[in-house]
Amino acid sequence: DPLFITDREFNILRANRAFHEFVGTEEVIGKKCYEITHGKNKPENYCPHLDTLLTGESSLQEFYDEEKNRFLLYTTSLIKHQNGKELIIHHIKDITFLKSLEKERDSLLSQLLQAQKMEAVGSLAGGIAHDFNNILTGIMGHAELAEMKLPPDSPVRKNIAVIKEASDKAKDFIKQLLLFGKKTQIERKVQDLNTLLKDSLKLIKKMLGEHITLEFEPSAEPLYAYVDSAQFTQVIINLAVNARDAMPEGGTLTIGTEREAEKGKDFVLVRVSDTGSGIPEEYRQRIFEPFFTTKPEGKGTGLGLSVVYSVIERHGGFIEVDSEINRGTTFKIYLPDSGSSTVHIPDGSDGSEELPCGEESILLVDDEEMIRSTGRMILENLGYQVTTAQNGREALEIFRSDPDRFDLVLSDLIMPEMRGTVLYRELKRIRPDVKFVLITGYGIHEVPPELRGEFHAVVEKPFRTTELARVLRDVIDS
Repeated sequence: DPLFITDREFNILRANRAFHEFVGTEEVIGKKCYEITHGKNKPENYCPHLDTLLTGESSLQEFYDEEKNRFLLYTTSLIKHQNGKELIIHHIKDITFLKSLEKERDSLLSQLLQAQKMEAVGSLAGGIAHDFNNILTGIMGHAELAEMKLPPDSPVRKNIAVIKEASDKAKDFIKQLLLFGKKTQIERKVQDLNTLLKDSLKLIKKMLGEHITLEFEPSAEPLYAYVDSAQFTQVIINLAVNARDAMPEGGTLTIGTEREAEKGKDFVLVRVSDTGSGIPEEYRQRIFEPFFTTKPEGKGTGLGLSVVYSVIERHGGFIEVDSEINRGTTFKIYLPDSGSSTVHIPDGSDGSEELPCGEESILLVDDEEMIRSTGRMILENLGYQVTTAQNGREALEIFRSDPDRFDLVLSDLIMPEMRGTVLYRELKRIRPDVKFVLITGYGIHEVPPELRGEFHAVVEKPFRTTELARVLRDVIDS
């Protein structure tokens, strides 16, 4: 692996052969490390060398090299020479292969989730979709018939419009249910777990059957977590299926939520408890292993709980289990608390609330003329001063001509000539404190994971005016 040593002033004193090959030059001794490794004329804000000097501790950072499409793990440590002089030792490790293994692991998990989704949908879609679509056909058909018989100025038309809108939402819900078993991209966002669970109760109740009572005990306040709603719902369904099979003679399934501090961090806790047969102690250490099952052959895949474990782990959480024979089992899911202060726009927003406005100057960057013109109208309607650019390079030139002019840059992700991620890095070189909001029509999964934390916010298209207004105000005021 590449290794080199610098003094406190960033001067390279010694380097091994691997480092020379890594940077592609023999002339490194006496040069500044940021010139050789990053091609810069000064240290970056995230410089590991600076971090070690300031803290006196080792620094471990992960970088993505866009030019060579590789992931690097950069370690710096403080050492003392025998003459008492402080030096910094730098170690660079290419972890691209490890990242590819992680990607393969994610792909396998996706396949496991796919199998579980199909299993769940198979037991739900037939009964629910068929019956519900019949009901919707009657509701929508009679609503339209009634609308045809009403005079144009009838106030009842507003009531009919509400019925049709609600029916359309229900129709879309059924489509989502039927598509639930198909492969989808993982898209996480901050959501209220109480709302997600409440929306899933009818599906879970249908799956449990009449012999099992379902109880929901939500916390008094909303509990926000950064989750993929489909995967989170799949976790709850898997646990509910497990509980159902443990109560063949009937019983009670209880789902509850609360906020809890664990291991020095704030978590939201989701409890799934049953009054079933319990898990024998000798099996408790193995229940999360893939393909491990105590069910008769043909009655289970042995993947349900392993998928639960993997999903929770990928969400930065953990899961615990308490069980007592003939008394029941409780699974406790801990997920990082995203905090109640996080901007959250309910899906049912009717747009009647007062929109946050402003008078600041915003640079809007998008290669689609329709987005630029629509975005300009929305932003100007909110009171902002708007300048537009049709690509990253044009935006860079506009910004460079007057860096202090703009209070915020709102940029698309995928654009010709220069991606939004590259534009952000270039703007930071000009003005490190620039506030940058990324907009994307490809979903959050298109933003490289190692870059998601750098932006002040990411907004997905299509977005509501209320959502955009609140995000902009929140970022500008931060």
